[in-house]
Amino acid sequence: MTLALQVGLAIAYALLAHAASAGSVHAALAALLVLLALVLAAPMLQPRAWAWALAALLAAGAWALHRAG
Repeated sequence: MTLALQVGLAIAYALLAHAASAGSVHAALAALLVLLALVLAAPMLQPRAWAWALAALLAAGAWALHRAG
């Protein structure tokens, strides 16, 4: 399951990064969030509280950067 999820996230990241390079600000945020999910997918699928806390912290940081422009 983990490998299939990571492959799906990698494909999604590639598509969103391409859209972001074309100038879509929202796609850039989505690509960053997908990249974070890709890196933290394996620890988040296991009962690891630190991975969930780190994901929430990084997602909040990405959202703050997106809102700042």
